[in-house]
Amino acid sequence: MTLTLPIQDTPINSNIIVQDNFMPDDYCDYLIHEMTGEGTYFPWHWGQILSKDATCSDFRNWQFGHVFWLFGRENSAYCHLIQPIIDQINPEVLYSVKTNLTPWDQTQVVHGFHTDVTNFSGLTSVYYTDTNNGATVFRTTNEDGTDSVTEIESKRNRLVTFDNRIYHSGKTQNDAKFRIVLNINYFKHSIFYYNQSNQSNANS
Repeated sequence: MTLTLPIQDTPINSNIIVQDNFMPDDYCDYLIHEMTGEGTYFPWHWGQILSKDATCSDFRNWQFGHVFWLFGRENSAYCHLIQPIIDQINPEVLYSVKTNLTPWDQTQVVHGFHTDVTNFSGLTSVYYTDTNNGATVFRTTNEDGTDSVTEIESKRNRLVTFDNRIYHSGKTQNDAKFRIVLNINYFKHSIFYYNQSNQSNANS
């Protein structure tokens, strides 16, 4: 499946949209139970977080993950778990959906700045299933060439949406047994171009 979008040269938008209480509250309970509950046997897979540009040690550059959707098609028998949130986002094109679980660590770590998608422009949303002192850290470039760093904390039932070309990193937690997020990469015309319009107006 070839995904071609005529927006490759659109300027990167630095706006970050934070939506709390994105889903019905019992959806978080359902999702956490189905992925971590005793007797559910959800298939988590151990893997490296970043193959390059990691800023943490190799001993901390790992997590458990599960890929629901990849290259624009289903990749898992468990896609029904994420269908309610996909329906709520209502993307025009869905590229990939992956869930990550990072276990407790005594020291909080920022793994390294990266982008999830490199070959086409669009949106990334991060959905947090639980509240903890982990975070998503964003690095954006100002008009004068300097960098700004913004942290969005992990909060139960929060959705954070941004231009998928913005560099970001996960930050681990040391106040909870685990941190689970959904990483959703997609295109939705109304959000992408609404953000572009807002940024243009802010800069004018």
